[in-house]
Amino acid sequence: MARALVVLAFAILLVPGALAAVPNQHHLSIVPGGLAVTFANVGGERNLDARVEYGATDALGKVAEARFEASLPPGIAVYSAVLTDLEPGKTFRYRAVLNKQAGPVFEARAPPAAGEPLRFVAFADHGHEHATSRETVAAALAADPDLVLVAGDISYADGRSIGWETWFGMVEPLAASRPLMPAAGNHEREDVPIPTAYDSRSYDQFKGRFVLPGDEFHFGFGAGNVHFVVVNSEDACATSRATVHTPYIQPGECKDAAGNQTLMARLDALLSSPEAKAARWLVVMFHRPVYTWGAYEGNPIIEAHWRPLFERHGVDLVLTGHDHIYARTHALKDGKPVSAGPEVYAEGEGPVYVVTGGGGNKKYDLRPPPYPEWLAVANSTFHVTHVRADAKRLAVEAHEVPTGALVDRFVIGEPFDPPIGDPPTRATPGPAPVLLAAAAALLALAARRKA
Repeated sequence: MARALVVLAFAILLVPGALAAVPNQHHLSIVPGGLAVTFANVGGERNLDARVEYGATDALGKVAEARFEASLPPGIAVYSAVLTDLEPGKTFRYRAVLNKQAGPVFEARAPPAAGEPLRFVAFADHGHEHATSRETVAAALAADPDLVLVAGDISYADGRSIGWETWFGMVEPLAASRPLMPAAGNHEREDVPIPTAYDSRSYDQFKGRFVLPGDEFHFGFGAGNVHFVVVNSEDACATSRATVHTPYIQPGECKDAAGNQTLMARLDALLSSPEAKAARWLVVMFHRPVYTWGAYEGNPIIEAHWRPLFERHGVDLVLTGHDHIYARTHALKDGKPVSAGPEVYAEGEGPVYVVTGGGGNKKYDLRPPPYPEWLAVANSTFHVTHVRADAKRLAVEAHEVPTGALVDRFVIGEPFDPPIGDPPTRATPGPAPVLLAAAAALLALAARRKA
């Protein structure tokens, strides 16, 4: 049945005019000057009269002209329009129009103004084929965030258009109502023939479907009182195969690519920008973890080269994925905990690193004890990470999907008064820690092959 639906979907895509000019796959993103509305049509036409009608009421009343962004196989055309005059923190309505064919009207909310409190959710390793992926979307919607972050391995389409179509259809209720900002992960790459291995062409689907600031791989943006820096950790050459992403990484530079001077200068500039310095909180997001405790180990190249930059520029929180678990460090300086925590860390002690890789694709087991001194919490569970940023604190909670049970919580800055209660369990091993200890190497190898 599932195979038949896939065949039917491709047949619809390939029949000329079958669904031509019908806007779909709507999603929002934060770009310089406003909020981008991105949408697609499955007819593949690129010279359509495209626009977005929007306004504070059902009457709409305003128009933003859309531009053609990309043509993707098998006949997908992507368009975007930037809404430049939205009132911060307020709801608005919009619809996309292609050749006078209007899509549905969505109600959305613009991000809060600079300096205002912000609520956002984060997850990674999401996928398009699992019930748990849909439950993650429902949990994120229920949180009513101002912003959604996805720390890589977004759709697990692995270059297949039908996977992206399914994923955008699944997340549209969330992504069309709140800005969604992604980082590229290893599953955003697409294989190209050897000996090229990987190159910038292998991100065509990712680049074509998202409208993001800068080069769309390394960029900064602000929302409320938080400044975010997003980096493509695939440029750290974390795999044995070459990752080539011009101009930051050139062929032959992958042995120690995170130390590549061009890339390091770019990251340093993003972290030291006037916008980053002016924001109340500084959050960094990328895919491959610096520290983790599941099927993978942390990336030593990123730890050696990027961690000192995070500490130098006062990064408060680092969000990653790739390891399909939840894991969280203490506040760290030089890779060591500054204080015991485990729930409250003084502002400026050092970044706290969170792996939020339980977005729905599948779960990995944890490594068994003894735990390293930097690890505060680890849990093999599907989850969404919730963050509330106000003037006094950055409050973070992870909640299990779909139960909503508390997985972890901590505060950077001033503690709550009254205290937030008893802490969650420090670390939750997998179902059979003795067997896991005996088979850790095999599990890690299997996970690496599947990730």
